Amino acid sequence: MPIGLPERIRGPGRAAEQAARPHLGARRGSIFSIPARAAVEAGRGPFRDGAARRGAYAESCRLARELSEPPSAVSIQGFGLFPKILEIDDRLRAEPELAARVLESHPELVFAGLTGAPCRYAKTGAAGAAERRAILLAHGLPAALLDAARPSGAAEDDRLDACALLLAARRRRDGLTRRFPEPPEHDAHGLPITIHA
Repeated sequence: MPIGLPERIRGPGRAAEQAARPHLGARRGSIFSIPARAAVEAGRGPFRDGAARRGAYAESCRLARELSEPPSAVSIQGFGLFPKILEIDDRLRAEPELAARVLESHPELVFAGLTGAPCRYAKTGAAGAAERRAILLAHGLPAALLDAARPSGAAEDDRLDACALLLAARRRRDGLTRRFPEPPEHDAHGLPITIHA
């Protein structure tokens, strides 16, 4: 989940997204552009009904356009992440010492970093799952983890993404990751705006 929400956006998304995308080739679209803080906060929820959700989405898009150069709306996929982004944001702002341990990462960037090139196949097909599974196994994750029953509602690509993030956390602990961008920007609350991979 994205960490660090700028007051304004210059270019296609936060600096972290802009720094990471060039390393993903055809997979660059997997990194959504997260808008300015006010636009994300407009999508906080919970929503009483579909009309309330549509209204919040419209307001989020309005604020995103107003606070970005060039003006840009919010993707519906990105909007769906806003409640979780804000849950993390609330916690890190309440307990700033956690920001050193709670890190933003992105599975596609992790896979590209582990192999030196972006994945060749989309993550949702059989070829993409096999490609990502092979990468995880080659970097020390046990087959039993990849073969275990998935949690209810989780798809196979969700499991593979979670395992990639597990590897990112392990590699970060061992000093084997880099940040995008380096050095990171920080938002008005001091939270770093950087993706670790």
